[in-house]
Amino acid sequence: MRKRSRTTRGCSPVARRILVRGTAVAACLAALGGGGIGGRDAAPADVVIHEVCWTGTRASAADEWIELRSNVDHAVSLSGWRLVAEDGVPAVALSGILGAQGFFLLERTDDSTVADVAADVLFTGTLENSGETLYLYDAAGRLVDSVECGGGWFAGESAPSYASMERVNSKRSGVAANWRTHDGSVQNGHDAAGHALRGTPRTANSVTKPPLADFAVSLASPTIWDEVAFSDLSTDVDGWVSSWRWDFGDGVVCDTRSAVHRFRSPGTYCVVLTIEDDDGLAARCERWVVASTGSGDLNGDEQIDLLDVRLCLELAQGFGGTASEDADVDHDGDVDLDDAKKLAEFVLGL
Repeated sequence: MRKRSRTTRGCSPVARRILVRGTAVAACLAALGGGGIGGRDAAPADVVIHEVCWTGTRASAADEWIELRSNVDHAVSLSGWRLVAEDGVPAVALSGILGAQGFFLLERTDDSTVADVAADVLFTGTLENSGETLYLYDAAGRLVDSVECGGGWFAGESAPSYASMERVNSKRSGVAANWRTHDGSVQNGHDAAGHALRGTPRTANSVTKPPLADFAVSLASPTIWDEVAFSDLSTDVDGWVSSWRWDFGDGVVCDTRSAVHRFRSPGTYCVVLTIEDDDGLAARCERWVVASTGSGDLNGDEQIDLLDVRLCLELAQGFGGTASEDADVDHDGDVDLDDAKKLAEFVLGL
């Protein structure tokens, strides 16, 4: 049976004023700017509304469910928390523990809505097909998260697919662009009639597809004289990579797509590339680079400094004994003033 949208018809005068005023306030707040209540384009919340199956299931259009997700690495007590629709239905008193980075499942009426995944809390009241604005409050009454779909659900499909509405990035605010319809690539659980759900209760959302970070290194074992090219090979299956950050492990960072870098001291360096895609999802990749001294360490102390410049200059002028390959830093077959100049430029960072 098709669910009917609630209106003010049949309400008492007081109830009508509440409903109309609530709608006006929500519209005013939205007009003041942004995706969250009061215009806050939220900072990441510890707990968010992660998935909403407002569509029902193939077994029953009344079998609705909602999932919360933790964004923190510690357990959160939900005792005293509330999940409330703007019009007052549903209004769910929460309880229990949400595990670190875990999921919390609310099923409507009974635990057979998602037949093979246990509910954490049951609720009553319809999620209207025409849309709902949902607010999540903590035990102190503070607004933790909101999904403002009073003008229509951001995503999800009713019959015949009964696909849920999934949040793409749990660490971004619940604006429309951060929600998509379950894409069928990952499914979890079955409805009361044994049909596979078009949703992911108590598991990662199908539309949450982080990019894959990868890069190539032109020289895995360079000397401190070599310029090493780092070439981005990252991909994103459902969009594009929007930002890059290189950390070369020696205190130098940059944010270009690809980079050229020279390690100025011998050592083993962990080079890390961190990327972010157009959905704000991040990934990282690391490679190890071992840099050696190479030419120029004339006194054998594994560093190139002013003493090496002086020794090279003496050799170029015919003093200081027999020239070695380490002194021929420009590799032209002899030791001369050009080698001393190149060493000096290296020491000065030129």
